Amino acid sequence: MIGERVAMNVYEDVLNRFENSINESVTELSSMGFENALDIGDRILLARRGIF
Repeated sequence: MIGERVAMNVYEDVLNRFENSINESVTELSSMGFENALDIGDRILLARRGIF
């Protein structure tokens, strides 16, 4: 069971880093004038949540 917990912790860490990366990208692209960046970021995150 310890191996399972470690694997789940790593998995959760990867998912959190993915979400943080998307949010950082949205912020950067928005500051560069890409008006659809927030919408696209939201759609990516919603799709990820729909899969898992």
